[in-house]
Amino acid sequence: MDLPQGFRGVWVADYGHPLEVKAVQQGDPSPLNLGYDCRTGHEANRAYANSLVPVETYTGGHLAPIVTVMRPGPGIAIPRSCVSVAEIQPRIRRQAPACRERPTRSQ
Repeated sequence: MDLPQGFRGVWVADYGHPLEVKAVQQGDPSPLNLGYDCRTGHEANRAYANSLVPVETYTGGHLAPIVTVMRPGPGIAIPRSCVSVAEIQPRIRRQAPACRERPTRSQ
């Protein structure tokens, strides 16, 4: 995305809050030790919503920062003219190693 300077609705949020809940609900230990009651996820979702900062004023400090774009009402938040595919792709496709067949059990 290439948004013009001053494009409204671009925010930075801390996705660490929902990731904490997801890990605990899957039975993993609390990776960030944020101390949430993870039974419902309500606390973490409120913390996520409260972590939204306009991109122009973001100075760092989020554990897992993500950029999100919002607009009032229905519709697409980013105009098609601002979206393009990168000419240089960051990932190199690798050939997966050939799978060996598993031995079958003789009955």
